[in-house]
Amino acid sequence: MRNMMFCRLEAGKEMTQMPTILIVDDELLIRKGLLNMIRRLCPGWQIVGEAASGEEGIRAIEALTPDAVIADIRMPGMSGLEMIESALSRQGSLSFIILSGYGEFQFVQRALRIGVEDYLLKPVKSNELAAVLRKMETKLSERKSELTLKAQIQTFKEETRRSALEKAVKQLVEGNIYLGSVERDILEEEGLRFAEMQYVVMSLEIDPESLIGRAKTVKDEQLFKLFFQQIIHEIIQKHGTGAAFLGPDDAPLVVVFASGVTQPLVETAIKIGGEIEYSMKTYARLEVITGISAPQMGYEQVRIAYRQAQENANRHKNDRPVYQAMTFIQKHYREKCNLKETAAFVHLHPTYLSELFHKKTGMYFTEYINHIRILEAKRLLSETSAAVEEIVDKTGFQSYRHFNRVFREHTGYSPGEYRKRYL
Repeated sequence: MRNMMFCRLEAGKEMTQMPTILIVDDELLIRKGLLNMIRRLCPGWQIVGEAASGEEGIRAIEALTPDAVIADIRMPGMSGLEMIESALSRQGSLSFIILSGYGEFQFVQRALRIGVEDYLLKPVKSNELAAVLRKMETKLSERKSELTLKAQIQTFKEETRRSALEKAVKQLVEGNIYLGSVERDILEEEGLRFAEMQYVVMSLEIDPESLIGRAKTVKDEQLFKLFFQQIIHEIIQKHGTGAAFLGPDDAPLVVVFASGVTQPLVETAIKIGGEIEYSMKTYARLEVITGISAPQMGYEQVRIAYRQAQENANRHKNDRPVYQAMTFIQKHYREKCNLKETAAFVHLHPTYLSELFHKKTGMYFTEYINHIRILEAKRLLSETSAAVEEIVDKTGFQSYRHFNRVFREHTGYSPGEYRKRYL
């Protein structure tokens, strides 16, 4: 039996909160006897596998990650003690119960010294096995509760610290340089030394033009924005020269620091912006609009840097007629908004704007207006008790019949059905 590979048991069971146990013994009859006793007397335990040697036991522990292991203290080849020492050196949180004969107490003493929690004498008595496993189950439950509580406390501390950090940066962005000692200490600990180091501020935004064809729902847009924030944080961490936050308008804001000369700082910011733009284009097929401030130093200059970054980003957006047209539509969709009026606003011929709009967004002009109107209608239906006739008026549709037809085309439901489903 020594050449037998470890056996995985109860693999078909769904993941549960039950403690898991592995049986390691070179004698098949003992393994099967233990397996049957545990199943009969200790239904609160899940047996995940069995192994016939110390070597197999190590492989099984790595593959099955049990909470506890019952192991014979003496086996041919790698002994139970050697297996336990090896396993504990890799995974210190494992619990072990050893099986020993009457003449092996010196091995039991050694086992207890290296961290084994309990032992059973052969032949194993069912009442003793049940008592040991009940005691271990209680210990494991207490240990898991303690670890869960510690993790919750650590998460709370991190979230509280992050919240204080975000608040301090927002205060600076809004022009409030009179920070409390706690906020200043947190900024200092995080390496955000605005008073001592040069920095630039970067304003980052997903290009609304590229988002139109990709985000079909509000949830899609939220998911893209979360992915965007994740990309920013990963790239900033890689460079280790700055920090990312959410600005006053909840758009990503990046501060890049440097203690050297001005030009490398700007070059670093441009490189970071380029990597963010490349990642979003590659993985999400979305464009990014970036604005970078001039290098600054001092708490009072953060607001100036933020404004510079926003102005540079807005300059990129405003230079493009499709973005201007989208902004015009979002302001006037409740009125009789049409292609001719929008084209006049952006100083283009209606036909040319229509072609350019479709090329950039993947949507025709009328499709986009209906898209904006339906998004608002869905919000009003799911978040308010406004009458459908009132919603028709608030979203710019000319009649209930037209609204009902377009709404059904976009959602698959009538307005009334949608409200019942999502209100």
